Amino acid sequence: MKNIQDIVNAGQCFGCGACYASCNKGYIEYKADGGMGFPVPRVINCEGCGECLRNCPAADLCDN
Repeated sequence: MKNIQDIVNAGQCFGCGACYASCNKGYIEYKADGGMGFPVPRVINCEGCGECLRNCPAADLCDN
């Protein structure tokens, strides 16, 4: 996994907001309707620090 967008693309995101809260660079925004029935994150820019993945409860569900 490169960043939280991979979690969203894999259909594992459930909109908890942990990634958004953990990104101190502000590179994650929320789409009002991510097509999954709830807001999902969208990576605007990413330096690959991995902080979002370390805080995402769904990251363990996806292959790393």
